[in-house]
Amino acid sequence: MKIIALFLVLLAVSLAAIIHAEPTTSPAPTSSATVSPSSNSTAQFPLPNPSGQPDHGNNSSLNTSAVDPQGAAGSSKNILPYCVAISDAAPNRTRIFMNRQNCDEEGWSTLFIFTAHAKKDEHHAPYPVCVALSTKKPERSMIFTMTTTCSHEGWNTDFVFYMSGRRIFDSAASPYHESSQVWRAAQKPDRMMMYPYYNGTNKGWDRPDLVLYRSRWRLATTGELLSLQPDLPIHELIHARIPIVSPPDAAAHRCIQNMIFEFREPYIKLNESHFVYGKDSSRFLKASKRDECSDFAPYLYFQVGRLSSANITSVEFSINKRVYAALTLPGNTPIPIYYVRLVLQESLRTGRTIPMSVDKQNPEKLVAVVAGTFATFGGATVFNRPIPNA
Repeated sequence: MKIIALFLVLLAVSLAAIIHAEPTTSPAPTSSATVSPSSNSTAQFPLPNPSGQPDHGNNSSLNTSAVDPQGAAGSSKNILPYCVAISDAAPNRTRIFMNRQNCDEEGWSTLFIFTAHAKKDEHHAPYPVCVALSTKKPERSMIFTMTTTCSHEGWNTDFVFYMSGRRIFDSAASPYHESSQVWRAAQKPDRMMMYPYYNGTNKGWDRPDLVLYRSRWRLATTGELLSLQPDLPIHELIHARIPIVSPPDAAAHRCIQNMIFEFREPYIKLNESHFVYGKDSSRFLKASKRDECSDFAPYLYFQVGRLSSANITSVEFSINKRVYAALTLPGNTPIPIYYVRLVLQESLRTGRTIPMSVDKQNPEKLVAVVAGTFATFGGATVFNRPIPNA
């Protein structure tokens, strides 16, 4: 009997290994899975402070130190967040802080966050930008484009990042980017204005320079985050079933980035799962060849609706069933494709599945949790401060 029992145990272990073996070919279509809630499940995302009423997108009153329940594959050390702050005393002056998602500190308030490459990438970030601090007033910063050093004329180099997009015609560079204009005061060259949607023409500013980067978002207001917060426990249930890993190298990262721009789903139906394969898109294959990542292209795909719980479903970007970027969002709801792609970029950068929702007051905006911070993608009306002339 003992021999028979031992045999049955070994047989069970062997079957379990076979069931969990990971295939190395493109997956066959599967039906969606429903994730059931657990009585022990509690949301570990940042929750709002009911008494907080942040202005101009400032959610510093919120708990932003929490992390996503499933943990992170590891945030990218190459693509970092850069926080743009506006001066409280002189709202026609801005400053950039490296590797920060919030720059509320004495005299400064967070304006917006952009993400950019900290190291040069010949295809996705070929152009340098030098950020300098004033030697006379080190709280002031300035941008100098197309250079890696800016220690001159009263400035010291603070840090360098690399622009995305095509600043000039460059067949080797990816065109994908976000951008902001940087105005420099004509009579006060130590003053920089980097304010979204601002037009400084005839207001004392020199012709602006254009800074290109990967993505842009801002801190969510209390009203905006309430579009997402009630459903966070449901998002958490799905996140626990999505193990994200980091891309093996820069080439794989570029290919996944390109695949994100193949996302064209304006409406996701609940409980319906389907795949989109990169190999079926001539545009994606052409971009993969340009970006020298063709070895990954045949195995890249994204799956919509693999996991669902209540009204929330999933989107996952994978190579051979290994997930590198993912988000969870409401199903049966129209979504702004453009901003969903930016959220997916943040998932790829942070190594976390990101919960997101459409803003209830403005369906052109998305609210998400990015590495523990409530973030809003889209929406120009919040940038409405009166900016004094330079």
